[in-house]
Amino acid sequence: QEFPRENLLIVLMLFKQIGRCISSFQRSVQQGTPFFSKVGERFSSTTWPEGKMYSLQHQVPRLPLPSLEETCQRYLAVVEPLLSSSEFQQTERVVSEFLKGEGQQLHERLQLHDKTRPLSSYVAEFWEDMYQEGRWPVPIHSNPFIIIEPHPDPAQNTQLARAVSLVSSSIDFMEKVRTRTLEADFIGKSPADMRQHERQFCTGRVARPRRCVTLTFPEARHLLVLRNNNYYFFDVLDEHGNKISNEALAANVQGILNDESKGAVEERVGVLTTEDRDKWGYARVALEDNPVNGDTLRKIDSAIFALCLDDSAPTSLQDLSRQLLHSDANNRWFDKSFQLIIFSNGHVGFNFEHSWGDGHTWLRYMTDSYKESIKFPVVKAPSEVVTPKKLSWKLGHETLNAIEEARENFEKLIASTDLEVLDYPKFGKSHFKKWRISPDGVLQMAYQLAYTKIHGKPGATYESANTKKFLSGRTETIRSVTPESVAMVNAFLQGMDKEKREAELRRAVGKHVEVVERAMNGLGCDRHLFALRKIAKKEGLAEPALFRDTAYERAGNIVLSTSNLSSPIFRLFGFGAVSAEGYGIGYNILDKEIRACVTSFRDQGTSSKRLVDEISTTLDLFDKTLSS
Repeated sequence: QEFPRENLLIVLMLFKQIGRCISSFQRSVQQGTPFFSKVGERFSSTTWPEGKMYSLQHQVPRLPLPSLEETCQRYLAVVEPLLSSSEFQQTERVVSEFLKGEGQQLHERLQLHDKTRPLSSYVAEFWEDMYQEGRWPVPIHSNPFIIIEPHPDPAQNTQLARAVSLVSSSIDFMEKVRTRTLEADFIGKSPADMRQHERQFCTGRVARPRRCVTLTFPEARHLLVLRNNNYYFFDVLDEHGNKISNEALAANVQGILNDESKGAVEERVGVLTTEDRDKWGYARVALEDNPVNGDTLRKIDSAIFALCLDDSAPTSLQDLSRQLLHSDANNRWFDKSFQLIIFSNGHVGFNFEHSWGDGHTWLRYMTDSYKESIKFPVVKAPSEVVTPKKLSWKLGHETLNAIEEARENFEKLIASTDLEVLDYPKFGKSHFKKWRISPDGVLQMAYQLAYTKIHGKPGATYESANTKKFLSGRTETIRSVTPESVAMVNAFLQGMDKEKREAELRRAVGKHVEVVERAMNGLGCDRHLFALRKIAKKEGLAEPALFRDTAYERAGNIVLSTSNLSSPIFRLFGFGAVSAEGYGIGYNILDKEIRACVTSFRDQGTSSKRLVDEISTTLDLFDKTLSS
């Protein structure tokens, strides 16, 4: 009776995990199909599978591990604009000592770590660990969202029609992944590592105390459908692996839409996926004590993906963004690899779990599936519908209390989230071509000027650089604050003449292009330093002074977290701010306009509305500066 309950739950969790692994292995043997939780587990040698998907994989190089000297020099260049002269001098001393001593030892250990992972990279394992060990709630704090364009035929913009066409085209895409017939991706002119697509479907993140795990079930044939707090499922592939007809798909979806029953408000199990990962982990272990819940959770985890059919009908980009970033979680399961969310008025968006993959992988899937979906013949209401099958829960008082606590916590998180949309219609890519200047560089400089106007100084800025042209490539940090960006900001704030402002803007954008190029070639400083810090922790070594220095803390407090995911089929892209006093900016540069979703947290000295207004004003100013 005196045995601590927390320890008991951990022991139960371990026994359940062991049993689950044994049964998973048995299924793998019986089915002849691997069961895996990490990219690369299916590939034990450098001989890649046959088929188009991996036809160029042998050309994908490993992520370069920079020299320690190069990384330290780049790090000093990153932090200098963020520090006072005395702070920078102190940081130079700390970096010098790091280079001469413990830094070299850690770098040598990281080199050994890297050599033992020929199909991966020196940072991939640590990067996924960061997500899986992170205890923050995944909605707002981690999962991004995307709004896609409507069907060009207005008659096809119904909830049923879009569900049928997008589910069907998504299954087609998945089948290309399964059969390795998907054409290989490119990053510029370089072939990309295609393995992220292996975990795009039939994948779920499983909450556990201390560390989550992401599991993939390659043999899954069923779709998870959420509506009115009910959990439905049906097979979209038959026993031979063939896709069911669109008519059968429509009959199943219409059957669910016709079901007017609503799950009990107090039994909103999906809200648990919005909770702190430790709390959700313990709650999930308790849930699994009942075999009914265990079976339901396995159906959810292994589903091809989640289709969310919402009764709400948001129309503005602002309202759509809120529903896709968080909603009230009544109709969500944020641990699925992705949720295809379709509103009653036919608007469509996605919310995707971020631990295992990045924007470029989603860009490929969404582009292909959207283009295929609009080629479908007109989807008509079926003459007969299929009675939907529901998943069941058996919930005890402990789980009901956890659900209520999660609901209260999530409502507080939603209330604290400040979200605004920038819809700038005055120019887009065509103007940048005329001006002969990088569109992304100009947007990044607009963020710098707008932020400094509000907060009076530059702040640590992150822009995501895609490194999928390397094996197990994820991202590298593009550091947008440079001495050139600071000089550009000062030129505008001090009211210098047009020629001087344009010269400084072009110089700052040119420098940004250089920084982007280095980052996309794996030659930033952030991932290398991150891995060195993780090696020290992994081997039980004292944390070096460099990671306790003011400069490292300031550079790591990202107050402008930005990502450019531009596509003509995307209406908007967004995510939550990564620091309490910062902003999240997801943006899309279209031919004739620019859109961005700006998020922050209330009562932290930030204002999403004010930043949106300042960005718009700054773009007007840049227009006048760059136009002859």
